[in-house]
Amino acid sequence: MAALAFTTLEKLVEALGEAQPWAATSLGPLAEGVADQDVAVLLDPRLAPGEPNWRPEDLAAYAQEVRR
Repeated sequence: MAALAFTTLEKLVEALGEAQPWAATSLGPLAEGVADQDVAVLLDPRLAPGEPNWRPEDLAAYAQEVRR
């Protein structure tokens, strides 16, 4: 398992598409937060084409759920 991290919004969008639930943070706190979970941080990963990503309608549904 890995936490994906991107150095720019453009790189995130290029890798995963525009419809992504994301949070901005520094790499240090992210690495500390996942260290106890034995999870690596992948910085600016290149992802295989065709991997499932969030679609705009998925993001809208998620946003509705968290507003409840």
